[in-house]
Amino acid sequence: MIAVPVSTAQDQVEIPSWELGWETDMDGTHELQLSGDDDILDTVEFFVENQRMSELNLKITLTWDESEDIPIELDYDESITVASSENLTFEIEFSDVSGYSFERSPDESMTLLLLAEEVSFDQTVSSQEIDAEVTVPAVYDLTIDHLSMNEVLYAGSSVEYGLTVTNNGNGKDVIKMPEASIKSCPSLSIEGLEAIKDTEIQNSTIKDFVIRI
Repeated sequence: MIAVPVSTAQDQVEIPSWELGWETDMDGTHELQLSGDDDILDTVEFFVENQRMSELNLKITLTWDESEDIPIELDYDESITVASSENLTFEIEFSDVSGYSFERSPDESMTLLLLAEEVSFDQTVSSQEIDAEVTVPAVYDLTIDHLSMNEVLYAGSSVEYGLTVTNNGNGKDVIKMPEASIKSCPSLSIEGLEAIKDTEIQNSTIKDFVIRI
C-alpha cells in the first residue's frame, strides 16, 4: 500500500500577506531636523506593501516608548487603505515649538513605535509593529553678558571687567577663539582672553571670567 499525503485547501493556497517598513533610512539613530527658528520640523516615511488580491485597511498608531512626556507632535494618517498588489508610502511629520530641542540632550535617544493594525468589521485581525530611535539635534547657544559697574579708566591705569558666559544649548560647548576690541580707543590692550580660550561649559551652566583693560 502506498501512503498518499493528505493536504487541505489551506495548505495548498497560502494567503499573501502585507508588509510594513521604513521608507526613510532609520538604521541607527535618526536625528530630527530643525527649522530656521530652532523649532523641530522633520518628516520621515514608512511604506505598506499589500500582496493580497483585496484591499487592505489599516489603523495606524504612533507612540513614544518613554516614561516621560515628550511634547514633540506627530502628524500622520490614522487610517489608511492600500489597494490590492500596491505599495504605498506615507509621511510622519514631527513638530515642536516649545523649545524642547534646547531641553533634551542629543545623546538621549527616544524610541518611536509605529503599530499598524488590519481592521475588518471593526475587529483587529492582524498587526505589525516597527520602531525607530530618534534624537534631537545638537543646539549651540552661548550668550555673553558683562558685570561692568561703569568704571572710569584713567590714563596709565587699568580696570577689571567681569564677563558672564551662559550655555543655553542642549549639550557641552567650548569657547574656542575669544576676541575683543575697543572701538573708541583701539590702542588699549586687553588681558585675560587666553584664560578663556578652550573653556568647556556644560549646558544650562554659567561661567564667570575677568579680563583687564
